[in-house]
Amino acid sequence: MSGRSKRAHFGQLALMDAVVFFAIAIAVSSMMFYYANGEAVSRAPAAPEGQFDPDAVFRVFLHASLGEEIILELDGGTRISASSEIAECIQIELGALVLGADVGHFEALNERLLMILKATCSTLLTPYLLVTWFHEEGNEILLVLPGAPPHSHTRYASSVELPGMNGSAFLLTLILVPASFSEVLDIGAGNLDLGSGVG
Repeated sequence: MSGRSKRAHFGQLALMDAVVFFAIAIAVSSMMFYYANGEAVSRAPAAPEGQFDPDAVFRVFLHASLGEEIILELDGGTRISASSEIAECIQIELGALVLGADVGHFEALNERLLMILKATCSTLLTPYLLVTWFHEEGNEILLVLPGAPPHSHTRYASSVELPGMNGSAFLLTLILVPASFSEVLDIGAGNLDLGSGVG
């Protein structure tokens, strides 16, 4: 075998080694990517489910955290921490309202609650929160957010009872009202902000 043919043979071997090495590197990289991606997916939060189910929406809403600190214009400035659960925040407000506090002191809190509530349910539904106080002398509506729900043939509702003072109780009712046909068309056309809910 001449020197030229030997060099060609070694060159071919080197090229084959490079191809094999490259193939192995691709296979190893693919496996690493697969396992890394699988782990990332398993750690990622699941997609929201039950956005049309009032029970599921209410459950998620009440156990969600407030997400930001809010200072109430009450008793020289009452702080509610960002980690507080929504149910705790609502009980603080209801307890103060029962004692005669003005609902205006809770404007920042109620705006935050509505924002979280709208983010929890489907954008094809408008959420309303009503709180009724049951006590010895009867019952009365303490809180309505954002306002009285419109009359609709189709409504989805869920209720939760929270304990009050001196044997009283608060009945929290979530009402989900489907968007009107024109609002649905606006959503489909992208004319509504899907991140803030319908309403």
